Amino acid sequence: MRHYRKAGFSLVEVMIAMAVILIGLAGVTSALWFGISSSQHGNRIAEATNHARSMLEAMQGRNYLDLVIPAQMVGGWPGPLSGLNDNPTDRKLLDDPPFLNAHLPDSNLSYYRRNVVSERLNTDSSNHEYHLARVTIRIFWSEKGVEKNVAITGIVRHSL
Repeated sequence: MRHYRKAGFSLVEVMIAMAVILIGLAGVTSALWFGISSSQHGNRIAEATNHARSMLEAMQGRNYLDLVIPAQMVGGWPGPLSGLNDNPTDRKLLDDPPFLNAHLPDSNLSYYRRNVVSERLNTDSSNHEYHLARVTIRIFWSEKGVEKNVAITGIVRHSL
């Protein structure tokens, strides 16, 4: 008596094939998820850097340091109320004064916060660097409950 094997797959073979396919799909899905989240993080960094650059260019082009009113000065230099020399823990809206009309890119401005620190390059009034200031602009945002930031530093001329 001969036994003929019927053409087809056994249940075990089908289950093994399904497991291999599921493992492959899980790997592809996790790679896509990681790629998308990395892309979003990169977009936020680029956007924050662009905001900082725009603010620094506004300070350089419009001489913001020279426009500070005396009530906002501390020791002859812009104080925290000026928006040009914030305390280290300050997180102000991007378009808070003096950057209200700074023509910042109109992306989600409320998502980001800023901190601006300015200081003279040299405190000796006879030095050529006396009328130059080092300005650092930090842009902050929250991502997955963690504060992230980028910083840009530049030199700004002033007459204070």
